[in-house]
Amino acid sequence: MYEDAKASLIDMIEEGYRPIDRFIAWGIGGLFDWIPRNKFKVFEGIAVIVAITVFFIEFRIDRPKDRAVRVATLFTQIAQIRALPDPEAETIIRQIVLTLLEDGVTIRGQDLQKVDLSGRNFPGADMRETNFSGANLQGTNLSGSFLDEADFTGANLHGVNLSGSSLDTANFTGANLSEVNLSGANLLGSNLTGAKLASSNFSNAVLDKITLADADLRKANLRGANMTYVNLRGANLRNSSLRAATLVFADFSNADLRNADLFNAHIEDAYFAQADLRGANFSGVNLVEISFSRADLSGANLSRANLGSVHFSGTNLSEANLREASLAFAILGDADLDGTDITDTDFKETIGITQQQLDSACASPKHPPKNLPQDRDGNQLVWRGKACPEK
Repeated sequence: MYEDAKASLIDMIEEGYRPIDRFIAWGIGGLFDWIPRNKFKVFEGIAVIVAITVFFIEFRIDRPKDRAVRVATLFTQIAQIRALPDPEAETIIRQIVLTLLEDGVTIRGQDLQKVDLSGRNFPGADMRETNFSGANLQGTNLSGSFLDEADFTGANLHGVNLSGSSLDTANFTGANLSEVNLSGANLLGSNLTGAKLASSNFSNAVLDKITLADADLRKANLRGANMTYVNLRGANLRNSSLRAATLVFADFSNADLRNADLFNAHIEDAYFAQADLRGANFSGVNLVEISFSRADLSGANLSRANLGSVHFSGTNLSEANLREASLAFAILGDADLDGTDITDTDFKETIGITQQQLDSACASPKHPPKNLPQDRDGNQLVWRGKACPEK
């Protein structure tokens, strides 16, 4: 009887399993040999055999013949548990999800809202179209993952590694993404309205056509990011770095860019109306035809910038650095130039500037502003030699 049972069980476990499973089967065979010699412990022996059999036959989802059935069963369990008013449901779902992810199973279109998956390691996971709203993913490694069309509304992703991940049209509305790593990630068309992104890393990321309205991007790293047709209205980018970023048709109206670094950024057809740009760095940047109307650029660095045909109507440029900048055909009507450094600045065909504005600015006596235009009444503007204070 024992010999027949032993042979049957070993055959059943060995079928479709790897060498390690064959070793375990050999161990089970040893148990069957031990039982007849220790009849008084026969029930303990049978209990051990049953436990091992259940684990390696019922619960191992990587067994080829049972894998698809097991995965489908687990997904069904998630849906069933989610429908029950069980306070322990989230914990149970979490264990099921962890089992699937650790086995590399594709979790697509599942409802994982409010599930706690924090601190886990799932690089390269495929969880497209999954609902993570309100979920806790803090500190999780999802680098290189596929999360297109996933919903992270209100989720906690603090410190998550999403570098190199695909997040096409994902929804991060109101999510916490502070200190998240999104370097090299693709967020094409994603919605990050009101998201918390302080100290996040977006270097070299694809951020085309995304919405970052009212988002918190303080101290964010956006170096080399591609940001075409981006909505940043009302966003907080204070002390952020946008060096070498591509900002084409980007809307920064009413945004806070105090002390932001935009050195060597490619800016084209962008809109900075009423933005707070105090202390921002635009040194050497091409800003042709950009609108800064009613924006605050006081103390900003615009030295050697190309400001041709820029709209500075009602703009605060007080104490800004415009050294060696080109203002050809720029509109300066009602702009505040109090203490603005216009050393060697080119004013060729500048529109709307008055003698009073010019007199409020300053320059190096050795390198005064050049190509001064006429005012609206046809009077030639002249430089009267107000020197900038030494710094």
